[in-house]
Amino acid sequence: MNFIEEYQLKDNHICSGFLDIFSVARQAGLCVPGASGPNASIQPETKKSTDFWLGNANKIGAPISIWEQYHEELWKFVNDYITKYKFMDFGGTFMLRYLPTIQWYKPGEGYYKWHIDGAQLSCCDRAMVYMTYLNDMSEGGGTMFYHQDYTVTPKKGKTVIFPAAYTHLHKGEISLTQEKYILTGWIWWE
Repeated sequence: MNFIEEYQLKDNHICSGFLDIFSVARQAGLCVPGASGPNASIQPETKKSTDFWLGNANKIGAPISIWEQYHEELWKFVNDYITKYKFMDFGGTFMLRYLPTIQWYKPGEGYYKWHIDGAQLSCCDRAMVYMTYLNDMSEGGGTMFYHQDYTVTPKKGKTVIFPAAYTHLHKGEISLTQEKYILTGWIWWE
């Protein structure tokens, strides 16, 4: 039992919809260099990506229907996850506090360093990470987990859920030849 669960979106058009939103956001100049660490600072030696936070989608008139379709499937996955690992049997409720971010990694870019998503005081109430691969990749592009000695293989529409805790130290598997797009966010303790 490694607490890393992989799910598949029923409708991969959702991924295409997010890619379309990212493309428009990029053309509108709303994408920013990816940040990391306790101060959410730009650290290209740690993480190099181009990011768009979906909270800014209204600035480009992006259709909310894509998010609604995704959200519906995501919560089915989350409910399956918390049922499987008996979170509700022992207390705890969860919420989606913020909209997720679309991250674009050019060939050679990635989250280079091992990290956890719930390490800083400002985010210690993150319970779970969710990440959906928005494109297929045939070389690299996975997510590597240190303690589990496991790598998730990227596939368009694959959604991964895992704890945002020190037990799940992870980093990106860098592709030198292909672009990688993911949608990522957190489920928070309520």
